[in-house]
Amino acid sequence: MKQQRYNFKLLALILFGLFLLLSVYGGYSILTYGNRWFSSSRNPRVRAQKESVIAGDILDRNGVVLASTDADGHRVYQADEAMCDFYKTKSAQARRRGRGHTARKNRPAK
Repeated sequence: MKQQRYNFKLLALILFGLFLLLSVYGGYSILTYGNRWFSSSRNPRVRAQKESVIAGDILDRNGVVLASTDADGHRVYQADEAMCDFYKTKSAQARRRGRGHTARKNRPAK
């Protein structure tokens, strides 16, 4: 009977030690990798927060609204004919020079 009681106490002590070891490792991993886990795109809480965010306005450098969000959460783009004509002429000029749309990036330094 004493041997059985001793074995039970030993088993309880080993299980408690393993539980304590697991708890320490869990705390260590949260401290070490916690930021990575909580900001991961696979985190369902982050996904839910992203779905509830209402996007704001997109402005150009002069403060003119280029796109906004309506009440239903859909993106609405501003149709400005002057801007469309501006970009069409810029891309046409770049094509005539044979540089495509990356005319500024590929210019040789003077």
